[in-house]
Amino acid sequence: MLTIETKELKIREELKRKIETVCRFANVKFTFKNETIKSIKETNISYVKPHILKIKNNNYSIFEECDIFLLMSIIKR
Repeated sequence: MLTIETKELKIREELKRKIETVCRFANVKFTFKNETIKSIKETNISYVKPHILKIKNNNYSIFEECDIFLLMSIIKR
């Protein structure tokens, strides 16, 4: 039987501070969900789900490896 192991990873404080600064500057409320790694025990199969930043019902993926991030939205008329 397969056993799936899930680990939650915390975001670096420096990256979290940058995101909070940008959102405060843009005057938007946000929620944040930490990255998780799911792996099947005794195999080399794993899945990494990135950090999710939610702003106004839009989800943005934040990857820990990137030092620069860009939030873009498309204005619908």
